[in-house]
Amino acid sequence: MLLEKLHPVFSLAPKPYVICRDASVLGAVFYVMEHRRGVVIDDAFPPGVKPTPDLCRRISEATVDTLVKLHDIDWREAGLAFMGRPMGFLERQVKGWIARYDKAKTDDIPEVEPLVRWLLENVPESPAPTVIHNDFKLNNMLWDLEDVAKPLAVLDWEMTTIGDPLFDLAVALGYWAQPDDSEELIHVLPTVTHYPGFISREEFIERYAQKSGRDLSSMHFYIPFAYFKMAVILQQIFARWKRGQTKDKRFASFGERVRHLIRYADGLVRAGKR
Repeated sequence: MLLEKLHPVFSLAPKPYVICRDASVLGAVFYVMEHRRGVVIDDAFPPGVKPTPDLCRRISEATVDTLVKLHDIDWREAGLAFMGRPMGFLERQVKGWIARYDKAKTDDIPEVEPLVRWLLENVPESPAPTVIHNDFKLNNMLWDLEDVAKPLAVLDWEMTTIGDPLFDLAVALGYWAQPDDSEELIHVLPTVTHYPGFISREEFIERYAQKSGRDLSSMHFYIPFAYFKMAVILQQIFARWKRGQTKDKRFASFGERVRHLIRYADGLVRAGKR
């Protein structure tokens, strides 16, 4: 079990106590893990917490440092070699997310074809594989209410594997809005990181590079790909709504969000070609 191996080498992963494989107990296999008391920071701060610039910067730095610590785990020594297939990970991700988009496609978006072609033709060589969370973001962390810049836990380990750490970094950056982003981009995945004091995506990259020692010269590929991945996730939800498989009216706007993410990713690629 992942958490059994991960908790001893990464204390922010909650400790599991027991797993029950008898589906007759609750109707499914389940496990019990330790309870940690804290707060989640999503699209607003918890009541009573004043988001000062100093606090926001300390949260930013703690977020980056947590990701670096996760990627620094010696996964072989920790007994995590059973997870994932690190060889060819990034190429599989690119082809897999393109295939998912094609399957969920509903509307023609002109920027998709050149963006997809560029992604397929420019897959970089990955650095040495690490443990990756695969959905690392601010609201997948639990913070101490007494000091909201102190992380207590990282949550939602269901997609964790051994893979490309820069992919993990790029996904985190995709969820990291900043003040000069367009209203549309901020609205796609609301978060508090555009508040004064939060570091920019560029500063996030610089701190990660400094703390990890990794070469980040290929981030011009990973970041557009991360936005494309997010677009595909929203497109899958929008397709279900458009086909009548779900009636939730909130999903009606996802088509425009997909369009904006695709255009933004394509714009990043075009800017990098200049």
